Amino acid sequence: MTVLVRPLVPSDVEGCLRVIASLPRFFGAADNAPSHATEDLRTDGGLVAVSPGGEVIGFITWRRHLDGAAEISWMAVYASLRGRGVGTAMLRRLESLLTAARYTSLSLLTSAKSHTYQPTRAFWQARGFTPILTLDNLWETDVAVVYTKSLTKALTK
Repeated sequence: MTVLVRPLVPSDVEGCLRVIASLPRFFGAADNAPSHATEDLRTDGGLVAVSPGGEVIGFITWRRHLDGAAEISWMAVYASLRGRGVGTAMLRRLESLLTAARYTSLSLLTSAKSHTYQPTRAFWQARGFTPILTLDNLWETDVAVVYTKSLTKALTK
């Protein structure tokens, strides 16, 4: 599937919320997207994947932490389009942008235990991310796992 990935703009927020709503197993009830999503979509750096008609079909957001370190804060693809390369295309574009800006590492948090998130963990590991730390008390309903990936190999090429 050919995917157009471009910077997230304010008018994309509603489309991103629709993507979240298509994934109630991951983000809760379809009409109750996590309350911090809207703010994160407006304040974090972001990219969207769009259909040929311009509809948002996926998004990825990130934030800067320490010098050279970035964290993926959100990533979601319409439920019906998962497994078709949309997430990979967005991740590759983000890694390219971060590498060009001299970032050296990229990290994220996801569920460590939930069977629902097993394909998510497999996605990250297949793209070079390594689980490095579990956080038992971060969330009320699950254990979080921190994944990280070095971006320095791309910097030396």
